[in-house]
Amino acid sequence: ANVIYSDWLDATYETDADSATWIAQIGATKLTADILSKGEVKVYVNLGLATAPVVAPLPYFDGRFIINVRLAASTIALISNANLSTFVDEESGAKAQQVRYVLIPGGTAARQAAGIDWNDYQQVKKYLNLKD
Repeated sequence: ANVIYSDWLDATYETDADSATWIAQIGATKLTADILSKGEVKVYVNLGLATAPVVAPLPYFDGRFIINVRLAASTIALISNANLSTFVDEESGAKAQQVRYVLIPGGTAARQAAGIDWNDYQQVKKYLNLKD
């Protein structure tokens, strides 16, 4: 009941000249210091289209592209080796490469989560009743 999740959000990466990486900042106003110290934060990327999702947990590495996550109060930073910004697929008109976060506050009575793979978005979505 206390789980907080975002809609699918656009990510806009900007180059960081100092580190030769790409960084996208995602605002997460409900991400508090308490959640950072006592809870859990999961971030997912839809590598496919909004109409045909292919969801992967972050951090992500496929041999070519890397996306890492850095968390701070109210902010989720995505760090990549390429510009993996959200874009609109010309053929379908659907968005691709959107991100979503799930915040799980600590200090609350635990729900039985036996057998849940928190890196499997489909299992998490079903378990937490997330809506797309």
